[in-house]
Amino acid sequence: MHTSLSRLQSFYSEFKAPLLLHAMIRQEFAGTVALLTSFDAESGLLLSMAAEINPETPVLFLDDGSQAAYARTLTSHLGLRHVHRLTPAAAEASSWKAELSRALDAMGLLAIVTGRRRAGCPKIELDENGVFRINPLAGWTKEEQNGEMAKRILPPYPLTGPVIRAGGPDPCDLAIGAEEGPAEDAAPLQAAATWSV
Repeated sequence: MHTSLSRLQSFYSEFKAPLLLHAMIRQEFAGTVALLTSFDAESGLLLSMAAEINPETPVLFLDDGSQAAYARTLTSHLGLRHVHRLTPAAAEASSWKAELSRALDAMGLLAIVTGRRRAGCPKIELDENGVFRINPLAGWTKEEQNGEMAKRILPPYPLTGPVIRAGGPDPCDLAIGAEEGPAEDAAPLQAAATWSV
């Protein structure tokens, strides 16, 4: 089946989040899709949905050093088996984009799933590099998200105050421009970056 943005948007535009995620992971992009997350306070919902569908689904962890403990706790709790830490040498957005681009190429990924839920955000989009971005929670309100998270038994997030991002970008805002390829001096992905639980 040909994968085109227009076909995906037309066919899946009315799908609810769990069904859309299932279709993307099990059918449209089976073996070529990963979740993109920083393991912040809201990450558990989408990660738990994905774990229910296929715990083998790769997870790309934008690790800025502030969420590692919670990431391990949630990974173990959900039974996710392939979490890849992305840790660029610099905190600038361009370094994160290059690291993500490298990971997508190295893993042969065609699509990434994000937790983006802003009003007006499309459920399925295509970035400048031809990578599909799947946004199952697009259009959800904060109340809807909180309500769904309350139904799931997830480890409590350790921070109770405002979340302060230590240097990494919000994964929902991380887009890869066609002109922004991997940095020439970027370190290769390390085998230790994959957690097996």
